[in-house]
Amino acid sequence: MSKLFSKQCLFDSLKNLTVTEDQIRTLGLYIKTFNDEHSNILEVYEYIYEISAIHHKLVLLYLANEILQTDKSIDKNSLELKNKLVTFIKLNFYKSKNEAKKYPPLFKKFSDLEKVWEDRNVINFNSKFNKEEFFFEIDGCNGNEEEIIKVMNKYLEKLNNK
Repeated sequence: MSKLFSKQCLFDSLKNLTVTEDQIRTLGLYIKTFNDEHSNILEVYEYIYEISAIHHKLVLLYLANEILQTDKSIDKNSLELKNKLVTFIKLNFYKSKNEAKKYPPLFKKFSDLEKVWEDRNVINFNSKFNKEEFFFEIDGCNGNEEEIIKVMNKYLEKLNNK
């Protein structure tokens, strides 16, 4: 575990996160800085998400959006963090959006966020192509051209079969 990373600090920060841009950016930067702790980060994020009210779940999704849209790194830890976030969101987003139907303004914000993700190709809920997963697999080839070609062909096939 990184010497400066604190699970308790992350827990408290996620639990008390508000919808202010400064807080979301600051916590996003903290998470991106300690992306080597992606397993611990996701463990805490998922726990806080599960125990949160629907309003706070939206704030946590805004945080995930901040990370996914601003982190352009393609190192292994960044890709792993983003891939895990995307997977978590794909598994939980529609359940939360459905829960938000009781609150029309909140439901609209979920719909707006979904549209942003799809328009900007951050998360495509109907796609079999995930760019973080693609880069992660390419990175795993360790420069082996034959393996890289196999991965690229696999993803080209996915794109052609949409």
